[in-house]
Amino acid sequence: MIFVAELTAAIDSIGTLQTFYITTGTGFITKPTDSPANTNVYPRLLDPGTYSRALFNGSKVFGAVRPSFGSVVISNADGIFDIWKTYGFDGQSFILRIGEEGGAYPSSFSTVFKCTMTSIKLTERDITVNLSDRLSMLDKPVLNRPLLGTGGVEGTSDMAGEMLPRAFSDAGWIPLKLLGRSNLIYAVQAESTGGLGTSVQLYDGGVEVIKEADYSSVSDLLANPPSAGKCRIYHGGPTYIRIGIPPTYDLRVYTMGYKVSGPAYKYADLAIEAGVTDAVIAASLPVYALYVDDASTTYMDVLDESCKVSLSYYGFDRLDVFRSGFVVPTPTSPVYSFNRNNCISISRTPPDFQEVPTYKVTISSGQTWPCRVAEGATTQMKDYLTRQNWFSTSSYQDTSILNKHKLAKSDIIEMKYRIPNSSTFNNIRTSYMNMFGVEREQVMIECLLTEENRSALFSLDIMSSVEVKMPRFGFDSGKTFKIISISYKLSANRLEFILWG
Repeated sequence: MIFVAELTAAIDSIGTLQTFYITTGTGFITKPTDSPANTNVYPRLLDPGTYSRALFNGSKVFGAVRPSFGSVVISNADGIFDIWKTYGFDGQSFILRIGEEGGAYPSSFSTVFKCTMTSIKLTERDITVNLSDRLSMLDKPVLNRPLLGTGGVEGTSDMAGEMLPRAFSDAGWIPLKLLGRSNLIYAVQAESTGGLGTSVQLYDGGVEVIKEADYSSVSDLLANPPSAGKCRIYHGGPTYIRIGIPPTYDLRVYTMGYKVSGPAYKYADLAIEAGVTDAVIAASLPVYALYVDDASTTYMDVLDESCKVSLSYYGFDRLDVFRSGFVVPTPTSPVYSFNRNNCISISRTPPDFQEVPTYKVTISSGQTWPCRVAEGATTQMKDYLTRQNWFSTSSYQDTSILNKHKLAKSDIIEMKYRIPNSSTFNNIRTSYMNMFGVEREQVMIECLLTEENRSALFSLDIMSSVEVKMPRFGFDSGKTFKIISISYKLSANRLEFILWG
């Protein structure tokens, strides 16, 4: 088998793209029926690199699955590729394929992985190509609606460049951003309310401010103030509130944040906003309730917060497709079976991130914005608007676990999402304890990559269910696990899987 690397570069100032083909084999020219046809594939790929993806990243943390790529090394002792120093490889596509030398290209080859390049390094002997995935595209500020500072809903001149806050779903009782003292217009969020405007309520010191008819447009908002002591709301996105007289205490608004078109945000929606235009929304998870007013908060921060609630993950798979999913420890029917005949080695240990079970979990949830409250506020509103640090904190423990595991762990989870009731808390803690409040095993599998097994092994991904069957460790009849880590050691034609179950 040979590897073929496809490197695409921008070769001039107008961004003209050219793809170069490099192989570990003896080199060849593609056939007239190949794609591309009649193209030179240079025999200069010294090291096809490594590739890995891991869930948890060594700890019980949900969120981004961060790939790790080794550098690809290309022979260049004769300087044939010295011109590459003038090309733009950063952010461009890299594809690695594997197949039989002499086979149709690329139809008879399997794709090992797709990613992007960050830079290249040239020496007198070789070229090192540094690889990355597109997760870095999500590491940018999620607040993206700046004020112009031109008055009205654009704020005063000294506010130019400040960002409108964002709310996702049920964000709770949040502060408002005053855009002008002369007109008492406040920004609530860059989002609309998704047709749920009746759910939006304004409070002055915890006392509800009576709403008059909603504004039909921004021009309506600017032209028509509400009556004294009352408010009017524009829901179309951004969402604004205008009040008739200055507030007596601190204002807080209970709001709902949705896309202007109505539906709630999904993980892939945020990826698309961040520039991942090919993210698939249909198979994506929903973003949980959150309010963002800190300009340094990134798309990844928002997704990580949501992953804490749903116990989920997101990231790019080996084919550079953005995916998200739930972390589900209970295996389904296995799609592949590992045994002594198809593995180089099989070893069993406790999970790296959980040597002993968890006996207690404490969950603090709900970002709060305490404020001055009026005597006339209800007892419930006084309670809501004076809570410090977290809206609620709840614990669960199973002390029977300590009977066997004296070093059992007590875990603490902090999430900005406000858990609305005990039923939701019970669902979250039950899911968490099902993962970490029981004895679990970790199995490390190493396989030799062959022509016969490459298709099946490349199809395995994070959270795939697989079986381990061998006459040791109680696996005689086979035990099913979930894959939580995949590593390709390509120069040695070996693949490593870490299983959890």
